[in-house]
Amino acid sequence: MEYLKNLFKLEKQDSSEQTSAEEVQVVYEEAKEWQSPLYTFYSIGPSYFTFSYPVDTDCIENEILSENGVTDSSYYEHIPNAIKNLKDYDNSWFQEEENKEVREHLLADLFLLAEKHHYVGAYTLIASLHENIKEQRMYMLKAAEGGSPAGMVAHGLFLCMTHQISEGFQWIQKGGEAGHEMGMFMTGLSYHFGTFTPIDYTQAAIWYKKAVEKHNNYYAAINLGVLYADAGYFHSAKKYFQLADSVKDNVMTEIVYFGMNDTLKNLNICLQVLEFPYSERRRRTVIQSHAPELEYIFCNEPSTGNMVAPRSVYQKEFEETPNPWNPLNDDLVEDDIQERQANTSVELFKKPVVKYPFDNFVFPHYEVEIRHPHIFGNQHELVFLEKYAHAELNQYIQKHLGQLRAIFKQYGYYLTYLPAHAIDIQDEQDLLGNYIKDNASNLVFQALDNKKRNESMYWNSLFTEEHLPNDCVGFLHFIPQPDDVMNKTRYNYILFPHRPGTDWQRAFADFIRYLSNQPFVEMPSRKQKLESGFLLVIDKDYHIYLTDAEGHQIVEIKMPSLPKALYFALLKHPEGIAIKELSDYREELMEYYREVSYKSLKEQSIDDLVDPTKNSANEKISRIRNIFEKALEGYQCDINMFIPIGKKGEKYKILFDRSCIRWESDKISIF
Repeated sequence: MEYLKNLFKLEKQDSSEQTSAEEVQVVYEEAKEWQSPLYTFYSIGPSYFTFSYPVDTDCIENEILSENGVTDSSYYEHIPNAIKNLKDYDNSWFQEEENKEVREHLLADLFLLAEKHHYVGAYTLIASLHENIKEQRMYMLKAAEGGSPAGMVAHGLFLCMTHQISEGFQWIQKGGEAGHEMGMFMTGLSYHFGTFTPIDYTQAAIWYKKAVEKHNNYYAAINLGVLYADAGYFHSAKKYFQLADSVKDNVMTEIVYFGMNDTLKNLNICLQVLEFPYSERRRRTVIQSHAPELEYIFCNEPSTGNMVAPRSVYQKEFEETPNPWNPLNDDLVEDDIQERQANTSVELFKKPVVKYPFDNFVFPHYEVEIRHPHIFGNQHELVFLEKYAHAELNQYIQKHLGQLRAIFKQYGYYLTYLPAHAIDIQDEQDLLGNYIKDNASNLVFQALDNKKRNESMYWNSLFTEEHLPNDCVGFLHFIPQPDDVMNKTRYNYILFPHRPGTDWQRAFADFIRYLSNQPFVEMPSRKQKLESGFLLVIDKDYHIYLTDAEGHQIVEIKMPSLPKALYFALLKHPEGIAIKELSDYREELMEYYREVSYKSLKEQSIDDLVDPTKNSANEKISRIRNIFEKALEGYQCDINMFIPIGKKGEKYKILFDRSCIRWESDKISIF
């Protein structure tokens, strides 16, 4: 925690200032004028490294499926879908249990080609058909040492996964030098974002151009266009965005599957920016990377095989972004050269420095009403909500979300992050489920659901307010009323700075300092004694209640689906389960999760839960405790009888007497 204190340079002092409404209005009018209209260009960030490992399929086309090949293709012609999955190589099809015989036949053919006929690229296919990570690495190494460009790139990625960065990147770049498309793009990507090398925009551009010129690579064209746009050369950027647009159909499946639809907007955004005067263009642009919330996590751990993006090993996490790239005239289209010569007096490469007119940031607040009271009814919770998506602010929050939550927690707050723009943050669905399923209409859930979220629906489903600023970002905060017998629900919406160019680290430091001086409301103690003889009831819809001996409901325990699945598994095993042993209970957890989840299932959530190298299980156990504490805060009872009790490395047990549990579902059971 000392690291976080140093990061935000927090001191426990009263730094809140009284600011007039007129002064606050000046700030927001100035911000509105400066940033509107604002245009966001989207690049492919380091999360691209997680897409896949390349394989060399030339031997399939030239030998296995060729009439003149050294293998006999007639075997595959009699197997339904075999030829199709060989042509559009899909290793997952061959790994299915019903296709085990075909897989073994294919492996025999590939070994023949690799070891007897020196098709070293066949080793990459052999690797892809093995599930054991050690065997995959062994065959990719053979392919790389044998001279297969795809093998070089894949072997390099395996090395990077195990933190052998220098040697791994050398293999990736070597594959790029040998002409491999993914090797070229990944080399450029590393120089662009500092993933495995120091940031060097000139080198990034060189490698992107190689991938564009040799392979018409969509991703390289997008990122090259973004480099030009960030440097202020929008005609050159347009050239590459047009090229990407012309080849997008070839990769549309990947674009949709990996959620990169925003990159399709770059050409139209560029055309709109070009309508502004030369001096206005750069300051009206924001650059954002695809899936920035992934970019601080390193590659997958070999023990789990879970794919997440690589962490930059060269650029410090809080270091400022290097100066924009300044290409030579030889790299520019003629229109950019002419415009630069005609506007030599215009400062092109530096965006204006933006400061608030106060020594410290200010955080005015409005008392607001929301459409569904009690959705966020806890004074220890702050909910990030914005009227429109603000790319630069969101990029900062997503990159530092874990640290922000930790420092907020130190001051007594839980940060719930719900941006206007849909993003993929682990367990957000479960987080929403805690509020939305039981406390609000389906309309609200759909508005906050990542798959369906759009700005206007998201905002309007929550707020009835019209007097908030036209463009605002802020934190919703519940205000309890200890003396309110009418049970009126009040909220504050605390405004937060949002314009590009803001010093976000300073803004959050001041905001947390501001929060540290806001007292929590002392609620009068009205605890009732929980009499003996009560029951824990799980009804047929898997709702959890405490009832008295006669079956009258005392309180409902509202729990998201993933913690609930873990809770049921722990109830089923009174002897307890250690976190490191959860993988032995995966199918059981999956069965509970399948039944209790009212949303689309994410098997990855279960995989993360049972993975001892991740913190998901600890988070769910902590979440269960918090849920019971909140539900039973008005009662006198020993909460430890309801929650998982245990120590790190030992088994977690629920001590509650199973004879006092009534399970009503006939589909699954804990008994």
